Amino acid sequence: MYDFYRSKKEPDERMATRRGAGLPGHVDPNDWELMTLSPTARERFVDVDEDIEDHDFCYFKLVD
Repeated sequence: MYDFYRSKKEPDERMATRRGAGLPGHVDPNDWELMTLSPTARERFVDVDEDIEDHDFCYFKLVD
């Protein structure tokens, strides 16, 4: 399970981290907000596993 954050400055930008880990040190926590996602919505982001395993976070941007 992961925590998902949305950028306050760029609403299409997202970051996922291990549940409870918080944001990585290189980002300003004031620029991100924790999102509440349903279990179904969380399943859409299953491809973040490898990045989180390697880097402890996954940064991505939503596209149409």
